Amino acid sequence: MNTIRTEILLDASHPLYASHFPGSPCTPGSLIIHGLVQLLQEQVPLPCGYRVRRFRFRRFLVPGRCVCEIDLEPGDNQARCRVYAEGHLAAEGLVEWPA
Repeated sequence: MNTIRTEILLDASHPLYASHFPGSPCTPGSLIIHGLVQLLQEQVPLPCGYRVRRFRFRRFLVPGRCVCEIDLEPGDNQARCRVYAEGHLAAEGLVEWPA
């Protein structure tokens, strides 16, 4: 199994956090998924028709440091994605693509 692991700093001064949500900033789920897909595409050229499945958001992802992990099984057409914040699982799901 190949694991992609990276640490990301979510900058509290980014304009996104002024509107999502004022006084209680959190990262939108769509941006979390988009970031994971971009990270995955650095390793695997995803074809059109890839699918995002079974994403679960376990806790709010607030500005600060987070860790993204993507597990790839050789020959498999899916990746298991996870995001951790403060040592706790914040989001997880699958990205699948046609063979």
